[in-house]
Amino acid sequence: RKYNKGRILKGQWVFSGIERETNKIFIVSVPNRRTETLIPIIEKYVAAGSIIHTDSWRAYDVLRHHKNYTHKTVNHSVNFVDS
Repeated sequence: RKYNKGRILKGQWVFSGIERETNKIFIVSVPNRRTETLIPIIEKYVAAGSIIHTDSWRAYDVLRHHKNYTHKTVNHSVNFVDS
């Protein structure tokens, strides 16, 4: 969906994270992708002092100012890694 336009797929949203050194993961079923839904999950599962890597989804914007995390982003429309 370019520029967030097009058809919306129905189904269940999940939010997940991985700890890069141990490969431990968390996966949580979520009703939506809003900030007020995702931030409490991050605060529950991600240790203070962690570096969080995300895409540029608006819901993550508040992480830039969160006192417990360093937030790094990738903009998929600008940066693309060909593997």
